[in-house]
Amino acid sequence: MNTPPSIGIIGLGRMGSALAGRISGQGFPVCGWSRSGVSPAKVASLDIVAANGLEDLAQRSDIILTSLLDDAAVRSVLGHLAKMPLDRKLVVETSTIRPGTVKEMAPLIEEAGGRMIDAPISGWPEFVAAGKAGVFIGGSSSDIERFAPVAAAFSDRVSHIGAIGSGATMKVVNNMMLAGFWQSLSEALGVAVEAGLDLEQTLGIIAKGPAANSTLAGKMPVLLGEPHDVSFTIAGVAKDLDVYTGTARELGVDAPAIEAASSSFSNAVAQGHGDKDLAMMVRLALKARQG
Repeated sequence: MNTPPSIGIIGLGRMGSALAGRISGQGFPVCGWSRSGVSPAKVASLDIVAANGLEDLAQRSDIILTSLLDDAAVRSVLGHLAKMPLDRKLVVETSTIRPGTVKEMAPLIEEAGGRMIDAPISGWPEFVAAGKAGVFIGGSSSDIERFAPVAAAFSDRVSHIGAIGSGATMKVVNNMMLAGFWQSLSEALGVAVEAGLDLEQTLGIIAKGPAANSTLAGKMPVLLGEPHDVSFTIAGVAKDLDVYTGTARELGVDAPAIEAASSSFSNAVAQGHGDKDLAMMVRLALKARQG
C-alpha cells in the first residue's frame, strides 16, 4: 500500500480546522500551524501534530494547504514560505482571495522549488467535515492529479477549471451568485412584509419553488428567528464581498447587485452584528424597514 503524503495546514480557523480534522480522519498524517498558535486541546480534537513554525511545517509536509483570512495574510505567509527550500512541495491555496494574488505568488513558490495550485472551497466548514464541499482548482494537470486524493478526502465535487488563478476566479463567480441571492431575498421579503404577507408562509413557498437555492432550506431557522448554529458569519461575507467587488472592478465589469449586497453586509457589521450567521443580514434588513 502506498504511504499517504504528509499534509501541512497553515491557518486553523473554522475552515482550516475543518480541513485538518477531516483530512486527518481520512488517514493522512497532518501537521498544523496558525499565527495565533495551536492549543493542545485543538491538536487533540483534530488528531494532528502542531508544527513549531512555518519552516518546521514545510519540512514535515509533502503537500501544504493554506487557509487564511485575506490577500494580505496569503501574501505574508507564502512570501515567507518562498524563502525556504520547497523542493517537490506542492502548495495548495484554498483561501478566498483575488485571482491576481494567486498569480502573483505562484512564481515565487516555483522559484523556491515548489509547485502551486489554487483550490478555493465552496461550502461551509460543515460541508468539509462531511466530505461534501466543492473545490474549484486552477493549475497544471499533473499537480492537480497529485492533490486529487487529498481533495477527495473532503470534497465530492472537484472541478479543474483551468490555469493557475482560475479556481479563485470561479470562486468569485460562484459566490457572487450566492451573495446576490441573499440580497435579493432581503429585498423580496421586504416587499412581502410591507404588503402584509405572512413571513413564514412566504419563505415556505419560496423554499419549495424555483426561486430557492440549495442553502435556503437550511437557513430557515435563522430567517424565522429560531435558535440556530452559525455556519458562516456576516463579517466573513462582508470580507469576501470586498474580494468579489474588487475583482469585478479590476476586470471592468459593473456589478450593482453585488455592490448592494456588499453595502448590506457591511452595514450589518457596522451595527455590531458581524459575528452572527450570514442569513441574519436578511432579518436585520427587515427589522430596519419596520423601524
